[in-house]
Amino acid sequence: MKVIIIPGFTSYPENGTYKDLLIKLKSQGHEAFVLPWPYFFPDQLDKYCLTATLQSAREALGKINEPFVILGYSMGGIIATQLAAEFPPSKFGLIVSPYAAGKEDDLAGKLNE
Repeated sequence: MKVIIIPGFTSYPENGTYKDLLIKLKSQGHEAFVLPWPYFFPDQLDKYCLTATLQSAREALGKINEPFVILGYSMGGIIATQLAAEFPPSKFGLIVSPYAAGKEDDLAGKLNE
């Protein structure tokens, strides 16, 4: 099965965040790749916008003529949700994990004001 991973805002295919996941999926016989964010490199960030990201993702998914899975991580989950409505996948997953959850007291529900 083809697995399309849509990364969070602070991630992109070249930084290795999904390296282990890609290796695992490929070892199980899946074709997996991370969808790149357009204009995400430091010298291009002034051109970045969510509309361009959605359009780029739509173009990529529009070329797939077989069952696929969408896995969206963090902000990529927002994009994945929109895409799943437009291009219904065989399976759909969202991973919404914050970059930093806070101190141990915060995680125990003892938030400081």
